[in-house]
Amino acid sequence: MATTWTLNCTASSGETATLEIVDSLNPLPGSDTWRGVEGEPVWGDPPSGNVANWGSGQTILHAGAATVVHTLDGFTKSTDKNNVGTGSKAPIGGSFPDGSFDWVCTSRK
Repeated sequence: MATTWTLNCTASSGETATLEIVDSLNPLPGSDTWRGVEGEPVWGDPPSGNVANWGSGQTILHAGAATVVHTLDGFTKSTDKNNVGTGSKAPIGGSFPDGSFDWVCTSRK
């Protein structure tokens, strides 16, 4: 059974957006996914992709073999509701500001 986390992300400007991270439990690379819940208008293009770098202290949300899109510091497979951390959004468009943001886990299912 997969684990799904919902993260509420807040930029220094006060703007908020939501990320959903899914650990599929499939050991094959590329099977864990992320998506910007609000889609391309908020997160830019692409608004979804794969998760890499579990357990390294910086989880990478990417959209292709070598394309880093966003990073999450402090997010791991043991993240639980109300845990917090920081992240960075790559300059790929969308209304959510590029650069640093804070995140809080609002749900783990």
